[in-house]
Amino acid sequence: MHERKAHINLTLWKFYLQPALTAPENFGVVEKQLSPLQKRNLGEVAKVLSQIATGRQFGGDNIYLQPLNAFIVESIERLTVLTENVIAVPDAESTFDIDEYNDLYAKNKPTLYIKMADIFAIYTLIANDLVHLCPNRDDVLREIMQDLGSAKHNESEMRSAGLSDIQLFLTPKLYETEDPDALVKLLFMETKRCILYIIRVQTGSNLMEILVKRVTPEDEHKWQMLLNDDFASGSNTRGVYSDANMVDVTRMSYFDLKRMALENIMRLEQAGRITRQNYYQDILNAIALDIRTKSRRRVQRQRELEGVRLTLSNLHEKAKYLEQQRKSYDDYIEQAMATLQNKKG
Repeated sequence: MHERKAHINLTLWKFYLQPALTAPENFGVVEKQLSPLQKRNLGEVAKVLSQIATGRQFGGDNIYLQPLNAFIVESIERLTVLTENVIAVPDAESTFDIDEYNDLYAKNKPTLYIKMADIFAIYTLIANDLVHLCPNRDDVLREIMQDLGSAKHNESEMRSAGLSDIQLFLTPKLYETEDPDALVKLLFMETKRCILYIIRVQTGSNLMEILVKRVTPEDEHKWQMLLNDDFASGSNTRGVYSDANMVDVTRMSYFDLKRMALENIMRLEQAGRITRQNYYQDILNAIALDIRTKSRRRVQRQRELEGVRLTLSNLHEKAKYLEQQRKSYDDYIEQAMATLQNKKG
């Protein structure tokens, strides 16, 4: 990660900031030519900034600049923060207000116009920095670049075909959107639900101590009182972390609740989600995080609900449009058949 940040800093400095600093008259920064002294001074400033961008201090070849090494060390992190702010842009979905359902109700396919030279320029940039863009071997971008093959070979073929500007109609490809970790996430949520009830009945110095503590009749009575308070008759509440796929805890004894929680914890530990090294503190931390972000998640769910309603409305509009199109085609076919029959006589 540190090498990746240093590479981004160096790219921003080398291709954007350094040229404008060392030759400002060529980039419209100043209107008149600089004197030799001014250029030399800017060169010295550029030398310091270059050390900051590369993350290196001055060595023996620049003894007179070594007193600035403390400033360079301090400025490296500041430049990293500056670079991250420069490259931090919102994702396309939020910028253009689209989601994964947009392709389902859009009447016109999005069209991309691009020059062939731009395509291969982008390809070359990605190919040169593929190691930094895709540090993982199983990255999808690596597979795409491998399927595309050599840029020079493809470019020569396209140039021989006389292509310069390319018009691409973007057709959606519907992939399976199931989350491979969905079962583990559901199990973790169910476990958090059990733990939240358990720690309201029994206490201890850590979660593992509570889980192995013996269940007494007083604990069972306290559990029943808790259920009566949370699931009172006539109440619409379904309890914390409620989900249609979760077990109904109202029909369980406190002993069965703890047994199910322990079984879930063993499965989560085998999946590598939690560890007993910290006495399963990760579960308590997750519960605490859910409590702190409860309001934020409620707003997020409200936005998602509004998005679903908008998508449903757009789908209805698309259905009406397609029905009109089908009716127009049917009327045209009937008219054509009638014309053919009349001409047959």
